Amino acid sequence: MLRQGLAMFALVWLVAACNLNQGNRAKLAEGTATPAGTWIRVEAPNAGDLLELGAYVALSAVVENANADIERVEMSIDGEIIRRYLMPNADDAPRIALQERWQADRLGEHELKISVCTVDGSCVESAPVGFDVIAAATEAVPTARDSAETRKTESLTPVFTTATPVPTRSTAQDVVTAKILTNVLNVRTGPAIQFEPVSTLQKDETVRVFARTESEWYKIFLAGQERWIYGAAGSGLVELTGPYPDLPIDHGPPLPTQPPATATPVPPQYPNLVIEGAEIEGGALVCGEPGVLRFRVRNSGNAPTQWGGSIRVRDVQVRNQAGQEFQAPNFGLLAAGGHTPWFRVNLLVDTYYGEKHLIEITVDSQKQITESNELDNRWEYAYVLQQGSCP
Repeated sequence: MLRQGLAMFALVWLVAACNLNQGNRAKLAEGTATPAGTWIRVEAPNAGDLLELGAYVALSAVVENANADIERVEMSIDGEIIRRYLMPNADDAPRIALQERWQADRLGEHELKISVCTVDGSCVESAPVGFDVIAAATEAVPTARDSAETRKTESLTPVFTTATPVPTRSTAQDVVTAKILTNVLNVRTGPAIQFEPVSTLQKDETVRVFARTESEWYKIFLAGQERWIYGAAGSGLVELTGPYPDLPIDHGPPLPTQPPATATPVPPQYPNLVIEGAEIEGGALVCGEPGVLRFRVRNSGNAPTQWGGSIRVRDVQVRNQAGQEFQAPNFGLLAAGGHTPWFRVNLLVDTYYGEKHLIEITVDSQKQITESNELDNRWEYAYVLQQGSCP
C-alpha cells in the first residue's frame, strides 16, 4: 500500500511539472514580428508537446506580411538547420506557408526556431517553441491489485499524438529509405525527366520512400509535397534500405504538356583573323644580311570586319628575350572568307648569331576588332641565326 501511494504521488508530481512546463513554453509560441512588419508564427508542434521517440513530426510555420525581399527562410531544431528555403517569395505573396517533416530521433527537450533573412543581410528569428521527445509508451496487462489504481489515474495519463502530412507504414521494419550516393540528385514533381527539377538532394542525405514505378522512380515527400527521384539499380545514384520491392506501384502525375518547339537560335556572327602562308624567303636568316618575311591575313570568320587593323612583326632572341620590331603594314576591310594580298616585310638581324630566335607576327595587335577567337591571331617561326659576316 505504501508503494502504491508513492507511485501515485510521483505520477501527480510529473503531470503537474509537465503542465507548468507547457505554460512556460506557451509564451514562446506566440508569433514574432520583424522590424519590417513581417510576422512569423509557428503552428506545429505546439509548445510543450510530448512526442514519442522515432515518430515523424509535422513542422509547420507561417510568415505573414511577407514580401519579395526575403532572401531565405531557415527552419532549425536545437540550432541545426533542417530546411532552408531560398527566395521563397519570388511571387511577392503576402503569406508564406512552410511545412517540413522531422523524425524525433533524440530524447529530451528540443527547440524549434524559424529565421527570416532579407536580401540586405538582416535576419530575425521566431520565438523558440519547446517540445519534449520521450520514450515510446508500452502497454502492460493490469493485474487485479492495481486495476483500481489505474482507473483513478486514467484521466491523468497523457495521450501522445503526432500529425504527419505524408502516409506512414505500419512498423519500423517496413520503412524504406534512400541514401543519396551522388553529389547532387534532382528532385522532380513527377517520375520522368519531362518534369522540371524543383529541388535537389545532397550526397549522404537520407529520405523515406513511399512508392515506386516499374522504371525505378521513387516517391518521397519534401515539405509535405509529393516529389520523385530516380534510382535505378546500378545507376549509383541512391542506396535503398528496407523492403523496397514491396513498395506500392504508383505511376505518378501525367506527363506535362511539352511546349512547342522553338527555332534554333542563329549563332552570333563575328570575323576571325589569322595569319596565312607565312614564310622566310630563302628559308633562313643570316646575321647582318637582309631577309624578307612574307604572309597574308585571312578572315576565317562568318562576318566581315567593320574596319582595318594593325600588324606587329618582331624578332625575339629566346635566351634573354631581347626583341627587335620591324615596320609592318596595316590591313583594310576583309570580307568573311576573304584575305589580303601578300605582305612583304624586310628583316635585318645582326645580334646573337648561333642562337635560337623567334619571328612573331600578330594580326590586330591593338585588339580593335571583336573576333570569334582572339587566341589564333599569332604566328611564330623559330630559327637559329647564322653567323655570316658578323664578327
